[in-house]
Parts: sequence; structure tokens; C-alpha cells
Amino acid sequence: MIEIELKFQVPAAARDAVAKAMASGRSERTRLQAVYYDTPDRRLAAASAAVRLRLEGSRWVQTAKAGDPHGMQRHEHNAPVDGAADGPPPALDLARHQGTPVGGLIARALAGAAPAPLFRTDVHRTHREVRAGKGTLELALDIGEITGGDRRWPLHELEIELVDGDPLAVLDAASCWVARHGLWLDVRSKAERGDRVSRGVDTGEPVVASSWPANPSLRQVARLGLAHLLPNASEVASGTFTPGHLLQVNDALRRIVGTLPSFPEADPSWTPTLTGTLAATSDAATAVDALRQPAFTQVLLALQAVALVPEGQPVTISCTMDPSTFS
Repeated sequence: MIEIELKFQVPAAARDAVAKAMASGRSERTRLQAVYYDTPDRRLAAASAAVRLRLEGSRWVQTAKAGDPHGMQRHEHNAPVDGAADGPPPALDLARHQGTPVGGLIARALAGAAPAPLFRTDVHRTHREVRAGKGTLELALDIGEITGGDRRWPLHELEIELVDGDPLAVLDAASCWVARHGLWLDVRSKAERGDRVSRGVDTGEPVVASSWPANPSLRQVARLGLAHLLPNASEVASGTFTPGHLLQVNDALRRIVGTLPSFPEADPSWTPTLTGTLAATSDAATAVDALRQPAFTQVLLALQAVALVPEGQPVTISCTMDPSTFS
């Protein structure tokens, strides 16, 4: 299956309001305790893949994921596993994913090597299903931590995942939550952050731009620009980053800003918003706040929509959820 989701960090000032919003309606609360596996030389991480065993309430599930670690869509396969909720994790068995696209990707990445436990997550998840636009979504507020050795990484984030329907529904819902609570987009997965915890490092390597065609379409600008911008912007917005991350953010914004005016179908509000963000990110002292601004995040969501739909298809995103579901 293809997992389609976005993840957002919840600012400290908004945490009580977001928790209250998530606790309303038919929400459930589940404890998720996971063990993530990889080889000592990080073959799965290098292939943008992850394998975990997770106790979800009282049942064990083995999950494999692979694909673009910084995009909305990834391959995913889940397999129920027999095991006691009050006992140790069951044995990992990669054959559970045999015959699936993600199973093949995992097998090629490992090339016969055996993965071992590297880090763990312990999360209390408040979750519920909602309708937005033309889709059904799961909203999940995760509060907990990633641990590896004597290091830990606190978690406080909201995930919006498509259950069924139009993928644009994820962006519609995200637009609501960003406008209401000032959430900011973070494309770093738990697996990516856990790998850092296990290695004792705080940041990843800056992501550099791939080559652009001579005359890109608007969809290509959105896809290539976001692939360059989002992983670096996530690092800078987190407050822990290197000069290289900030340099790549500026480079990505310049490319996008320099190209958008040539497309009459591009929303005219995007360029001034991105131009203002570019000016603010020229200084490390103002960059973090600039990349957390709701107006900037809304432009990112709009560009995600452009990247998602077929070339030339008109696309708009708007908050189509009942206000009672996010306030």
C-alpha cells in the first residue's frame, strides 16, 4: 500500500489547544511502543527505508516502509504478529513482507545482512477519523520520545494520514490546522530521527538540489523545489541546524522565487510570501521563526498540491473541515 500523510510539529504555545481539539469527538488513546531495526552500517537508513515491530495497545504489528523520506507518499506494508503484550517483542521476520513492493526494496537494501534493534519509540497517541474535502483522514497527536542508548528525542507532533479518498484531503485538513494552531511542517520521520539518536548526532546532512530541466513546468518546480527545500527547512525550523542547512534553504527559495513569476497559473500570493521568507532566512537569528510562520507553511501546502496532481490540472486547497473538528 501507499501511505499518504503529512506531519507537523506543535508549537509549545498551541499544545493545550491542540490536545483539547484532538480529545473532542470520537477520539481514542493508544500507547505505541516500537523497536526499529537496521544494520550496523545503516543500510536501511541509507535506502530511506525502515522496519519496526510495534506494540499497538495489546497487539504487535511489524511494519516496513520505503520511498521518498521527505514526501507525502511512501510504500508501507503492515503484518500482524503473534506475541504477548506484556512480554518482549516477537522475533523480526522480514519474510512477512515478501511479495510486496516495500519487501523487495528492503531486501535489496539489506543485501543479505541481518538487521538488529537500534532504537525505540514510546508514544501516547490520541487519534480519530474525520472527513475533509473528498477524503477520510486519521488525525493522530503523538506525545512521547525516541530513545537509543542514553539519548532521547522528545516527540510532540500531529500526523494527518489519508484513510481513503482524494489525497488532496490531507492538504485541506492541514490548511485548517495550520491556520488555527500555527503548526509547522516537518518532513523528518521518526525513523530518521531515531537513526540520529542511535548514532549520537543531532542533525542530518544538508540536502542539495538535484538538476532542473531547462524549461521546467510548474509541477516540476514544485516537486524539485520542495525536494530541496523541505528537508533543509525542517532542520532549520527545529532550531538545531548547521550553516549548510541554512545555505540550502536560501538556495531552494531563490530557485522557486525566481521561477514562479513565469507561470500565470501560480497563485500571485506565493511569490511575496516566499520572498519575505527568503529575506528572513538570510540571518540565522530570524530564520527559525520565519520557517515556522503559518503563511509560509500554507504556501508549502499549496506547492505540495501542485506536485501531487497531474500536470496542467487546476488545483486549490482550502479548509473544508467542520470548525468543531479542530478547535
